Amino acid sequence: MQDVVGGNPLATGRGYAFPRVRLIGYPNTDRQPLTCTNSTTRFTPTDGTPGSYLRIACDDYRSGTSGGPFLANFNPHTGRGDVVGSIGGWKTGGPTADISYSPCFGSDIRRLYDAAVAGSPPDRPRVLPR
Repeated sequence: MQDVVGGNPLATGRGYAFPRVRLIGYPNTDRQPLTCTNSTTRFTPTDGTPGSYLRIACDDYRSGTSGGPFLANFNPHTGRGDVVGSIGGWKTGGPTADISYSPCFGSDIRRLYDAAVAGSPPDRPRVLPR
């Protein structure tokens, strides 16, 4: 399928801070996607949620945009970039429409992706301490 419609490479282990990320989301009621370019920062919740997340400020990323990619090194001429995150994570993407979150794509994501490409069952997940 990727040979037909194209795709973006998965990039893991690059941390939380990116100077320019293209965020794309498809709201439930819109016919066109939302796009925004901004920097990301690291966000660590203080509500007891474990882990840290990529955080990006982009207006009006409302219901339906979950799963949209965070693309680093985005090339507007080719429409391609490196997938470094996806809208989701903390509070399922964020409690407000103007800030979005993504899990950090680290070694666990890489292993899951590699297992999927190889057609192998994934490793059992690590259990985070409470």
